[in-house]
Amino acid sequence: MRKLLYILILALWVTSCDDSSGNNTNNECGTPCTLQGERRCESDLLEICSAVDSCMQWVLYTDCALVGETCTEAGDDPRCTGECTNHCTPENATRCEGNQLQTCETATDGCLDWAVTQDCSDNEETCVEQVGNAICAVDCELAGPAVPTDPLPAADNNLVDPGLTTALTWSADESSTHFAVYFSDLCPPPDYPDSSFATVLEPSLPVNLDYDTAYCWQVVAITDGGCESVSEVWNFETGTQCTEAPSCTDALDPPSEMTHFMSLDVPPMAPPPLSLCHEPRLRLSVNHITVHEEFDDMSNDIVYCIITAESPTRSEIQVLAPTPAMDQGESYSYSMPSNIFWGQTDTLVAPGGDLMITYDCFEQDDPSEYQDIIDTLGTEATSAGGTPGDGNGWIFNTPGAATPVAAAMIALNSSDDYLLHAQQIISAADFMALTAGNYWTVRKSGTMSLSDWDYELFIYAWGCVDNAI
Repeated sequence: MRKLLYILILALWVTSCDDSSGNNTNNECGTPCTLQGERRCESDLLEICSAVDSCMQWVLYTDCALVGETCTEAGDDPRCTGECTNHCTPENATRCEGNQLQTCETATDGCLDWAVTQDCSDNEETCVEQVGNAICAVDCELAGPAVPTDPLPAADNNLVDPGLTTALTWSADESSTHFAVYFSDLCPPPDYPDSSFATVLEPSLPVNLDYDTAYCWQVVAITDGGCESVSEVWNFETGTQCTEAPSCTDALDPPSEMTHFMSLDVPPMAPPPLSLCHEPRLRLSVNHITVHEEFDDMSNDIVYCIITAESPTRSEIQVLAPTPAMDQGESYSYSMPSNIFWGQTDTLVAPGGDLMITYDCFEQDDPSEYQDIIDTLGTEATSAGGTPGDGNGWIFNTPGAATPVAAAMIALNSSDDYLLHAQQIISAADFMALTAGNYWTVRKSGTMSLSDWDYELFIYAWGCVDNAI
């Protein structure tokens, strides 16, 4: 009996030595927290991490609902809070308050509120508000206002009529790195910043326009540092579509079909109302020449012509190159653009009044005489302030300048046969009809030195009309 008692006492002692420390680990306890005093929210229950029976466990700290509050985990500070009122939205938004940069952050009560994140004055900068954010930036007076370059704004009741497909362009201070642009027929623009402003990196914005519409536009130049310079509001208006004549888009080449303008004395087409179309712009050329009767019966005829066109606003001249030797009944077609005598250098031109055309043609006997004419043309045209045109053509912005240049060339003639001389005046009232594509002929015949001749020039005329305001 005594031996059995000793065995029981020994067993109890061994069992107690199995965990002599009495401290259980978190893994053995299965507890989810490790830092004593740490707090968390479970619904509206505020719990705290505490040691219970030698284990770290979440235990109830307080029931926030008992006092009409909610448990809020605001950052690293869970607590019971009353009803939350946000003083800003959204989180991380920025604004300027004086020269301080503020950010919308979660405050200790769990609500969003403005907090000062930087005093821009510390770096000698200025707080600048942009679309959706604010930054500290350098002095914004360095960014100059934008200035339009095309279309130029309407001024003094003179409205601008740009093409329907164009681009708004402007100039700005070199410090500008990008731009916010408003463009619409809804005028005036809203105050910037606004979502209706498009952002571009270059001082240009492609636009498509409608007829008979007033537009306005505004540019905000923005620097890399966030400085903004808002321009004034500019405006322009497109024209009413002109349906009386071809559009000036792709009007440089002659139409595929030409109408015979039977006589320049036919009753003119009445011009459309000024509200529809601008003044017609024309291009005239010699399409081909026909020798009905050759002057030189032995070696056939080589022909070249001097043609001048004079209007109240400008003048042009063209010297057609010598044709190949042509027999009776043969024709020679000239190539574009060296046959154009009005509307050279890819520019259809409004004459601005009646157009007088003079034709002078020669049958060539001495090739050197033609070269003398070309040399004289360059000298005289330059002296008269002309600019080179197409082929042997010249353009003068001075009315009447082409005629004395032609006279100087004709005066050189000593060997070639001066045969055809004709002059016609095209009335400004006929210009609109000519834009659709018309042709007429200039035919002259005669006898010189007992030899007959008969030449006919085929003149092509076409043009366009810009939409008017």
